[in-house]
Amino acid sequence: MLPLRTPLPPAQAVAAQRTLPSPRGRAVAALIGACACALHLPALGQEAASAPGAEAPASAPAPATVFELPAERALPVMITLLPRGLRSGRDEPLLHRFRPLVQFSGDASPVSCVLLLPDPESQIAPGQTRPATLRCVLPVRLRADQPDFQLKEGSRVIGAGSLRLPAAPAPAQVP
Repeated sequence: MLPLRTPLPPAQAVAAQRTLPSPRGRAVAALIGACACALHLPALGQEAASAPGAEAPASAPAPATVFELPAERALPVMITLLPRGLRSGRDEPLLHRFRPLVQFSGDASPVSCVLLLPDPESQIAPGQTRPATLRCVLPVRLRADQPDFQLKEGSRVIGAGSLRLPAAPAPAQVP
């Protein structure tokens, strides 16, 4: 229990100490608040900016298409391996079946994936850009307007890339 700085009657002191969060509770509350900010949601205990049931302004942009990609699906990508720097990059090339952590744009947590190169004998040297395939262990959600990602080795960013999304089908022409 946290000590109180001002003396209170015993009943009020017990009630006040129950409302003070523990250090762990404060950390969880800060994390939830940070996630709410990243997702543009109101923080806990705050009212939404608009009243429930109110329509969005007419100038609001249309929501982006969100893709739900299942686990173990082959995702075609273009990857650039960064040369070694102070806090990023890599000295050695990437080989077939390398297992980086992949953090997609707009996603807070990285997911483990397998990097498959077109030729099992090929490699991606630092500074090179090559096509490859990713197979992620968990399902991935990403927006069509943000197909970018980072390759990580632990906390070090070693590369970047973008998902090669399929082109939208052309509208059928009526004769």
